[in-house]
Amino acid sequence: MTLADPLFHRARTSPDRLALRAGGVSLSFGDLETRVRAAAGRLAGLGVRPGDRVAVLLGNGVPFAVLVWGLARLGAVSVPLSTRLAPPELRNRLADCEPSLLVTEPALLERARQMHGVSVACVDPEHPDLLPDAPTQPVRLRLRHPEGAPQGILYTSATTGDPKGVVLTFGNHVWSAVAANLQLGAGPQDPWLVVLPLYHVGGLAVLWRAALVGAAVVLHERFDPERFCAEVTSGTVAFTSVVPTMLLRVLDVWGAGRPPARLRAVLVGGGPIPPELVVRAAAAGWPVAPTYGLTEAASQVTTLRPEEAASRPQCAGRPLYPLQVRAGPARDRPAEIEVRGPTVMKGYYGRPADTARALRGGWLRTGDVGYVDPEGYLHVVDRRLDLVVSGGENVYPAEVERVLRSHPGVQDAAVVGVPDPRWGQRPVAFVQPVPGAAPGEAELRAFCRERLAAFKVPDRIWTVPDLPRAGLDKVRRSVLRQEAQRLLRAASSSGAVLHWPWSSSQEHLERSGPMAEITRTASASWTGDLRTGTGRASTQSGALQDAVVTYPSRFESGQGSNPEELIAAAHAACFSMALAGRLTREGTPPERVETRATVTLQTGEAGARITRVHLQTRAKVPGLDPAKFREVAEAAKDGCPVSQLLKPGLESLTLDAELVS
Repeated sequence: MTLADPLFHRARTSPDRLALRAGGVSLSFGDLETRVRAAAGRLAGLGVRPGDRVAVLLGNGVPFAVLVWGLARLGAVSVPLSTRLAPPELRNRLADCEPSLLVTEPALLERARQMHGVSVACVDPEHPDLLPDAPTQPVRLRLRHPEGAPQGILYTSATTGDPKGVVLTFGNHVWSAVAANLQLGAGPQDPWLVVLPLYHVGGLAVLWRAALVGAAVVLHERFDPERFCAEVTSGTVAFTSVVPTMLLRVLDVWGAGRPPARLRAVLVGGGPIPPELVVRAAAAGWPVAPTYGLTEAASQVTTLRPEEAASRPQCAGRPLYPLQVRAGPARDRPAEIEVRGPTVMKGYYGRPADTARALRGGWLRTGDVGYVDPEGYLHVVDRRLDLVVSGGENVYPAEVERVLRSHPGVQDAAVVGVPDPRWGQRPVAFVQPVPGAAPGEAELRAFCRERLAAFKVPDRIWTVPDLPRAGLDKVRRSVLRQEAQRLLRAASSSGAVLHWPWSSSQEHLERSGPMAEITRTASASWTGDLRTGTGRASTQSGALQDAVVTYPSRFESGQGSNPEELIAAAHAACFSMALAGRLTREGTPPERVETRATVTLQTGEAGARITRVHLQTRAKVPGLDPAKFREVAEAAKDGCPVSQLLKPGLESLTLDAELVS
């Protein structure tokens, strides 16, 4: 079966209708068709032939849309690439798909030219002809496409971290557009606002939806919440698609009043959608429609109707026609989500084994976990347990781990996601150094920044002597997620936490920030209180296990913090170590010590001095009497090296000590 090219069909039936508005340019379907035909001739002149893969490294704009349709007319396969990729990532994907041509724009030309072994063509965004300097060649354009013919390759990642190209066919895109339009009731009078990148399936899919029904696309170069709100306020758009982070930013700047009735649906997807965000948006009058989808299914799979959002904020809606979805039967019995239908990908480019694992018996195994309730609504329990979705961008832990392991001081690494109110999730990492090495957090983050897109660089990197593992030597990521959240909670105020999470034969102290003399004093207390001579402090129950001290992450650069906070954090850390050392020598080593410190800084003509310090500590010490704990804690308070350092100027040094189970 063949399918008529949607743009050609629309240009023939309604040539004067608005098709695209972007970058100050408005094009009718007839105008867009003219540009596409010219671009196809230029691409042919550059040697592009049917079946060739052409890499597209462009931001949102008219050239991207023209190129997508122009390559389709030649029977070539477009390979959209993220403009946020670091050079090694870009090189990796190009090596995988082996394009005959890389098309880019002036802002990205220098990066493109670093990709040796591939021809590069640069568009002129100001010229009505896509590639005005390229030779043109007469060519017979394809006005119909075989349903199963590849249209494009969109990159996702495998669990190994290697890039995987998802091959989507013309049939995948057309059926996805049909399904979405039927679900939304979209027609020619319903313009789409596109703020997602066109190199993402969520942005690209809109070009097909709009062309199929003859609707206009209002394309923004990038997401800007103020501009988004202005576009909505103008009453010119009916539909748009965003990720949760974008929706949050829109709500923060919108102010009072409800959006115009012209806005019929705001699709929200691309990552976990907090139910409270859905409720907030619905209460403010926004027609939010939570969705579940993935690149392998050409975008949407399920969509919740806007009128249902307030009453069902935790679900992703019912399957779009004609898709089928199966998962677990109930909340307490979730299972892998599987999808079947004409939107499911052809496979992974050049990866038959991966394709066979993902496609079984006509069903796409998504790797996501969820259940379908008795009324047919899909509930997504987890988004691929290892995947981190930050601000709508997929961060694949294995890819980041591979970069961290390439550092000469790192033996092993594990990356997990932690909840974040603005970005949905953010990546953090645990690294195990090679014996004798001590790579710092700032050093490792800088190393990652040179090799990864900014959104993939871990927000925090903790060094540990070993990683917790289960059977078959697999890293226990659930343990790491819990530990990361605990460390971040503990470091969210001017305090520090001392914790022994895993058995180890070596002591380790992580320190961050410009602590200067205070830090050196805290470090000295580590040596004095937690070690005896050159050996380890030990008890009848065995050697003291690994100890980790964390500070607030903002102290890493010294910015966003004040002297009181810095000193409070160092004092809390030093006291935690002093208390742990004394408890260990008493024969009752703690499992955890958490301390907060607040200080009062007094300034005058003679300078500044700390006049008051209040310590609040909580510890888990199995088998220890509370009275004995308070006695040991008071001794640690007075003997702590930072206390001694501050003592000459102190008016008061107080302590609250509590044992916890």
